[in-house]
This record gives sequence, C-alpha cells and structure tokens, in this order.
Amino acid sequence: RNAAEGISVSAKKAEKSREEIDRLTEAMKRIDATSNEIAEIIVAIEDIASQTNLLSLNASIEAARAGEAGRGFAVVADQIGKLAADSAQSAVTTKELIEKCIDEVNAGNAIVEHTMQAIASIFGEMESFAGNAIGAAEAAQSQLDMMNKIEKGIGQITTIVESNSASAEETSAVSQELAAQASSMENMLDKFRAAGALLLPRS
Repeated sequence: RNAAEGISVSAKKAEKSREEIDRLTEAMKRIDATSNEIAEIIVAIEDIASQTNLLSLNASIEAARAGEAGRGFAVVADQIGKLAADSAQSAVTTKELIEKCIDEVNAGNAIVEHTMQAIASIFGEMESFAGNAIGAAEAAQSQLDMMNKIEKGIGQITTIVESNSASAEETSAVSQELAAQASSMENMLDKFRAAGALLLPRS
C-alpha cells in the first residue's frame, strides 16, 4: 500500500512535468511560427533592397545622361545603391540566422516529442505498477482478514475444548465419588448380610 501511494505521488509529479513540457512545446511552436513570419519579412526586405538597387542603377544612368548637372545626383544614387546592397546583405545574413534558429527549434521540438513519449511510457508503467501494488495490498488485506477469522475460530475451539476438559474433570470427580459411595454401600450390605446371618435361628 505504501508503495502504491508513493507511486501515485510520483505519477502526479510526472503528470505535472508533462504539463510543463506541453507548455514548453507550445512556446517552441510559437517561436517557430514567429521565426517563419520574420523569415517572410526578410524576404520582403530583400525584395525592397533589390528594387532599391535597381532604382539606384537607373538613377545613376539618368545622372550620367545629365552630364555635369547630374554629377551630384549620381553621388546620391551611388550611396543609395550601397545602402541597398548593405540592406540586401544584412537581410541575407539575418535570413541565415533565422533559418538556423528554425532548425534549432525543430530539433528542440523533436527532442521534446521524444521526451514526451518517454514520459508517457514511464507514466503508463507507473500506473500499471501502482495498480498491481494496490491489488497486492488488497489481496494481502483479504488474507489478513481470513487469518483473523481463522484465529478467532481457533480461539472458539480452544474455549470449547477447555470447557469440555473442565466438564470431563468434573464428570470424572463425580464418577469417583459415585464409585466410592457404591463401594461404601457394598461394604454396608456385606455387614448387613453378616449381621442377618448371625440373627437367623439354628436348625
């Protein structure tokens, strides 16, 4: 019974741990979803950077056509092109980091899933063992009840035997007393017979 109660407590703790792992799994799923959303934003940033770079190239061409008057505009277009290139490179680097993060999250999800399966298996075994322990405790209690009944029956038999023994002793004492009285009466009869013989007239 103590083993069953201990296993029941452990099972409750395991259930609590499983709930915490469930919450961890949900959090990792949210991280995965957020990472995917960020990856989509990075794709949009790459697209904007590409369009900005194309716009900068077109501006540089127009500045070259304008000649001396477009020289300042060409410098601005060149800087815009560099910013676009830097933005595209940063977007690529960020995308790679996010992809790595997503891979790690997926790996973590797999580990959590395996852990959940292991905990579920252990939890099932603990429940089975607890059930067996409870069954053994009930069987032991049943046997104890039967032994108590047997002990009570033996006590009753002992009481009866002791009563019969006392009755037998009493009967034996009465029999001895009756035998003594019979012997005494026999002696008295012999005396009466002897006295009667003396009193008979002689022929």
